[in-house]
Formats: sequence, C-alpha cells, structure tokens
Amino acid sequence: MKTPSTRYSLGRFLLKAQKLQRSGFTLLELLVTLIIGSIVVVGLLHLVLEMLQIERRETAVDNTQRDMQRALDYMASDLREAVYVYDDPVNATAVTGLDDLPGNASTTVLAFWRPDPIDDADIPSSCSTTFTGDKVQECNVLQVRKAAYTLVVYQLLTYDGTTSWEGQSRIVRYELPKYQTVSTLTQRPGYKEPIDPDPSDADVINFPTWAPTATPTDGNAAVLVDFVDSPTGLVDDPSILSCPTGMQRSPNPAAVASTTWTSFFACVRDPNVGGVSTNQDVEIFLRGNFEPGDGGGLIRAISEASGLPTLRAGILVRGVIDKDPD
Repeated sequence: MKTPSTRYSLGRFLLKAQKLQRSGFTLLELLVTLIIGSIVVVGLLHLVLEMLQIERRETAVDNTQRDMQRALDYMASDLREAVYVYDDPVNATAVTGLDDLPGNASTTVLAFWRPDPIDDADIPSSCSTTFTGDKVQECNVLQVRKAAYTLVVYQLLTYDGTTSWEGQSRIVRYELPKYQTVSTLTQRPGYKEPIDPDPSDADVINFPTWAPTATPTDGNAAVLVDFVDSPTGLVDDPSILSCPTGMQRSPNPAAVASTTWTSFFACVRDPNVGGVSTNQDVEIFLRGNFEPGDGGGLIRAISEASGLPTLRAGILVRGVIDKDPD
C-alpha cells in the first residue's frame, strides 16, 4: 500500500512530465540544431561537387590523352611512308618557300616527302592520244608508278586569343600534292618534281634543296588535333629534351628558341651522312593539355606538375630512293 508521500512524489513527477511535453524546443535549441545541420549539408555538398569535378577532370584527361595518342599514331604512320625527312625544316627551302602554310616557318616541326598513290581511274588510259610533247612521257611514267610525291608539313600553332579553337596549341597538317587535276596532268602552282637531277651533279637528287618554282602555292591544310600543351609548358622528363647523337632536334634550337619547345618536337636522323643517303629514324614527342588556351573553363589541372605525360614514338623511315644498302 502506497504512502501519502509516495503518491505525492509520483503526482509531481507526472505533472512535470506533462509540462515538458507541452513546452517543446527553445529558440536557442532550434538555432543550434539549424547551424549544425547546415554545416553537415554544406560539407556533403562540397564533397559531392569535388567528386563531380574530379570525375570531369579525369574524363577530360582520358579524352585528351586518347586524342594525343591517335595523333601520334597518325604521324608515325605518315612518316613510315616517307622517302626523305628534313632534319632542319625551319631553315629548309621546301618550307620557307611556301606562302600558304597556316603558320610561319618557325612553327614547323616536321617536313618530309612521301609518295601518294593515284587511282587508276584518274590516269588517262592512252597517253599518246591524250597528250603531246613532254606530257606523253609524264603520263607514261605515271601509268607505271601510279603515285606522285607529296610534300607534308606538320606545324604547331599556339592560341593567340583571336582564334575560335579552345586548346593552348594545335597541330596542323599541310600537304602539297603534285597534281591539281590528274586527268589533265595539271600540276599545282609552285610544284616541281623533287627527284629531278641537280644541274651540277646528275647523280644527286634535290630533295634537300627543293623549293617551289613560283608563288602562290596551292597546298591543303587540315587540323590534326587540338588541346596540345603550350610549347613552353613543363616537361615530365627533362632527359627527352636532348636528342641522341647523330640526330637533330626539330625545330632546330639554332633557328628558334626551341630549347623550351617541349610540347611537340622531333629528333631526326641526318638524311645524308658522309655524302651517302641512309635510312632515317625519327622520334616524335607529344604532350597534351585539356585546359583552354584563354585560361578560362571550369575544368582545371590541380597543378602544373599534374599535367599529362609526354608521349613518344620511334619511326624508321622506309624510303629507299638513292639509299646505301650498307
């Protein structure tokens, strides 16, 4: 049996509990809860945004590196068919004499000659009835060769603030084929056959001294790849800046300030060693950068040291014209 004091204490406890249920939270408690909740939500949002930014950055890195690899593979395949590669294209008359290059001579990294096949359907079937004079002989030779030489030039153009492309640099491929119209054997302005004997020595081909016969020339230019790194960007491996013995760096540091030209350059074997033409080997170096040239954009690298690695490809030129088999 409960005593009066026990009943009194129990009644006070129940009354206090009912008051607490009716009173709810104080304003201070609500403010503290709101602040703590806001801190937690802001932290979670920041974490989500960082994860999205990292995902976008990784996607941009993967896409850019894939584009660089494709461009490098294309240039390597192009070079394998070359018959002559200029080891100093910045000063070569074949480059300095062209007036329709996308950039000036100092932006040239690679320049070479390669034979391009010509479709049989474009070659006249009867040379003697279609042409007269020297054109008959030219047509007969074309029917046998089914190819003509093309001058190919790769240039690195940097963002100048006025162009419509977004990357810091881009590679442009320029070519000067022999014919404007094959069926009529109409040559492009400025073109001449690069294997005509030199007037002073009938045994010397004139790839090294080739120059256009007239200007303006009429070549074709197309963008190979965008988002190449700035020429003066940081290089991940400084040892690649020096070419092996017997190979010339292109662009030639003596002609342009290319010692800091690190995003796209080549090492080219001298095509004429000791007066004898030899097989050439070429090494190409290429580095991309997904950041826009104007410095804007939402995707940024964490630091300059976190840039893309430099890709490298070694090519042995397959050309056999006037080469020493030894």
